[in-house]
Formats: sequence, structure tokens, C-alpha cells
Amino acid sequence: MIFNFTSPIILCFFLGLVAGFLKSDLKFPEGFSKILAIYLMFSIGLKGGHNLSNTSIDISLLVQIVFALIASFGIPLIAYSLLKFFKIVDNENAAVIAAHYGSVSIVTFAVASQILEINNVLYGPQMIVLAALMETPAIVSGLYLLNQNNGVSSKLFHPRLSREIFLNGSVVLLVGGFMVGYLSNINAFEQVKPLFFDPFKGILCLFLLEMGLYTSKRISISNRLNFKITLFGLFMPILSALLGLGISAFLHFSIGNAFLFIVLSASASYIAVPAAMRIAAPRADAALAIALALGITFPFNIVLGIPLYLKILQILGWQ
Repeated sequence: MIFNFTSPIILCFFLGLVAGFLKSDLKFPEGFSKILAIYLMFSIGLKGGHNLSNTSIDISLLVQIVFALIASFGIPLIAYSLLKFFKIVDNENAAVIAAHYGSVSIVTFAVASQILEINNVLYGPQMIVLAALMETPAIVSGLYLLNQNNGVSSKLFHPRLSREIFLNGSVVLLVGGFMVGYLSNINAFEQVKPLFFDPFKGILCLFLLEMGLYTSKRISISNRLNFKITLFGLFMPILSALLGLGISAFLHFSIGNAFLFIVLSASASYIAVPAAMRIAAPRADAALAIALALGITFPFNIVLGIPLYLKILQILGWQ
């Protein structure tokens, strides 16, 4: 299995980065990138549900779910400890940033899954389930950290925040798409496959082009990304990837499943978590957390992290 830097998916991200840094006037129509994101998340859920409908659900899936939830809740605790130990940011911002790193980037997951498909490497449909479920525990972990340090528990679990945690758009699209795919009649499902399966790679290319533009803008305008916090944004995904590697070994994942779980563990959210944290911690620097997750960790994972995680699995002789 190889990682191809000349893949259109990766090259489109580079194109967006270069265009953004060179101050090109290239920009997507307002709201267009959101349409692309909706398509990608729903398609991922739909495909996972459809594939799982052809397999049996057993106790091993429940065990995998438990470990995914533990990883999502536990990674913010590790991130928070590092941020505090090295005095990178204050307690409130540390809790908010930590929550971002326990959650997942569905776009990074989509890129990793396409790398597997290009190399004809199989992965289990349950990985979509794990991706969807790993959104929420990280937010709860972030709320716990805020509560421990700020004593604001009475303000954390109000209805608006609960809606952001359990009904945010990415969770609804992933879980909803999964259920639609799982419950759909096979013959009827074939009628929508041409829309949601065939154009997926092309849509992902366009989305990564836009992400490259957006990432370059975030890096350019953020004056808070000092050396220490940038180093954290590069080191934390590697540490989380090692945790994902250990869990994958314990669960005896195949190389495809292990690769995706490592990528999920190493990624950071810039969609679901920011919305919830803005409500729970309105005084925190939301722009800093997003700039770190999107401007440092996301491009690191796309350009260096994914091939690194793949190489580690190959060196270990993973089957």
C-alpha cells in the first residue's frame, strides 16, 4: 500500500494553499463549501450504513464502540495536561483546545478512506459508526475540564448546549446517513448510488481546494499561533495517533481499520466542537482553537500525518 502525493485529492489541497498564500482572488461562492461538506458527510454515512447492512452485528462492534468513546473522552485529558504543564494557554482555552483534539475531522477521515480505496485495501463499515460517535465524548470531556477549573457546571448543560452536542449538523448527517443506508431496500438504494458514490472523489477534490484556501487564510490572519502552540498542534496528533495505534493493536484491527482509527484519533474537529464550545466557554479564544486545528493540525495530517501513519503500519508488518 502506497501514499501518492500526486493524487488529485492531495494536489487540490496544495493548489488551494498556494493560491491562498499568493493572495489569489479565487474564492468559492458563499455557502458552496457548506453544500460540499453536507454532501461528503451524508455520503460517508450512507456508504457505511449500506455496507454494514450486508454484515452481521456482534459483540466485537460494541467493544470497538466502547474503546472509540474512551479514546474520544481521554484524548482531551491528555491534551489539556500538556497545555497546562507547558503553560501554553490559560485553563479555559486549554479546555476548549483539548476538546477539539478529542473529536474528529471527517474530511481527514474521507481523505484517508480514499487512500485505502485507491490501494484496494478493505476497511470495515463500522469505522463510519466510530467516526460519528467520536464527535460527542470529546465535547463532554471539554465541558468536564471547564467545570473542574471554572466551577460553572450550572451553565454547561442547558438545552442550547445539549442541542449542539447531540444534534449538531455533522452528527445528524453522519448518523442519519448511516441509518438511511442501513435501512434502505437494496434495489431502491441502487437508484441513488450514482449521485452519492460515483462523484464522491470529485466533490472531495473541490472541497479540499476550498479547504486549502481557507487554511491559508487562517494561518495568515492568526497572530496567536506562537512557537509553543504551533509545536503542540504538530505534536498532539502524533501522540494521539500512537494511542490509536495501541487501541488498534488491542482490538486486532485489520490494516485498513487500524489506519482509519489512527487517523480519527490524530485528527481535530473544526466543525462540531467549536459550535458547542462557543456556548460553554464564551470568554475563550474560539479563533485560536480553530486556527490551531485547521491551520496547523489539519494540513499536517493531510500532507505528512497520513503517509506517516501508513508507513508506521507497514514497518510493523500490519496485515
